[in-house]
Amino acid sequence: MISRLISRPLGLTLLSLLIALLGTISLIGSIVLLYFSFSNSSSSPFLILSLLLLLIGSSYLVLAYGVWVGKSWAWTVTAIFTIFGSLFNFISLIVLFINFFNLIALILNLLILYYIFRPKVKAFFGKL
Repeated sequence: MISRLISRPLGLTLLSLLIALLGTISLIGSIVLLYFSFSNSSSSPFLILSLLLLLIGSSYLVLAYGVWVGKSWAWTVTAIFTIFGSLFNFISLIVLFINFFNLIALILNLLILYYIFRPKVKAFFGKL
């Protein structure tokens, strides 16, 4: 309820659009894999992966909406995803040594985590 009285910070607009982009890419990947599952004789791995990407893409789009409008649950889910992503990237850096993409992903996850804990952002989600 409080989030409707506070304007959405620009960073959350960008974060919401980024999450929506990830969801859209996942849905497109799901459609492509679904096509391969019907055109390939060993379709079961493609079908399973397609359904998984469909679930992930749909979840990302719901999360993007929650971040856009300032739903309290969206802040919590974003924080959890970002923490797990940071841990995954950190472990990947240790196991795979210095991997440029994991390093960039770790930095982005840490920046997002820092940002969503800012008082103005937490206030937008009603998390004071």
